[in-house]
Amino acid sequence: MNEIALSTDLNVITAEINSYKQVAGNAIFEIGRRLKYVKENDLAHGQYLKWLESVDRQGFIEQEHTIPSTGESKNVDEMTVRELREIKKALREAQQNKQQIEQDNIRLHNYSQKNVINNHK
Repeated sequence: MNEIALSTDLNVITAEINSYKQVAGNAIFEIGRRLKYVKENDLAHGQYLKWLESVDRQGFIEQEHTIPSTGESKNVDEMTVRELREIKKALREAQQNKQQIEQDNIRLHNYSQKNVINNHK
């Protein structure tokens, strides 16, 4: 693993620490928001605690992610704040694309069902 040299400037180190604290705080807030959403909307259909146990929080931190701008694979502990933000953006975009595909599939299914009904009239 290539170690990035840390600054000897105390102000730079302080700013980096504060930046990492902000990223970590945002991540914790977003995790909590999603956990609350799943529970309140019964998305796990009465299996919330079982589902919660299956959520692999440590796995995300330990697994390697590919940084979009560089193609490098790193785990969360090895990433810079910028790289974490890239990963977050890429994951958000992937989720949006998945939702769009699911919506398109539902529309296509409904459209084909409508055509089948109309053809049988």
